Amino acid sequence: MKRISFVLFAILLVSTLASCKKTTVCEHEYATAFDAFCNKCGETRDIDAFDFTEADDDDNTCSICGGTDDGDCTTPVLCNKCSTVLIEAKSHDFSGTWKNDTEGHWRVCSNEKCKVTDTKESHVSQARSIVPTAENCAVCEHTFSADKNDAAPLSTP
Repeated sequence: MKRISFVLFAILLVSTLASCKKTTVCEHEYATAFDAFCNKCGETRDIDAFDFTEADDDDNTCSICGGTDDGDCTTPVLCNKCSTVLIEAKSHDFSGTWKNDTEGHWRVCSNEKCKVTDTKESHVSQARSIVPTAENCAVCEHTFSADKNDAAPLSTP
């Protein structure tokens, strides 16, 4: 009985010591900000937090890889270092608010960071004014002078 107890104790001691590993914490080092593998231990990290900051109105540049967004949502944004697609291409969304000036009206794509506009169209007269005065465009509500004939006539289907 003593012998069985001793053998069980020895097995328990060996298994305990074998499972007790010294753990070291790796101070990860990466070759670049967009490198996914640690140079010391090989551990993989996620590189999905690309940071696009608007440097000015014409350029959206990732502060990590230098990838740029051309302002057109129908083209994908690629990493300048590894060609990974950072932002997928999508279709334009021209359902937002009308923009206008004295010559016509248009919409800007509503997708984030997209700066593309749809085709500018002439203002459309509501043809409701008897006296030639200012009236509103039937599409965008822009006020224009009816006596200058600067609006297209309201088309009827």
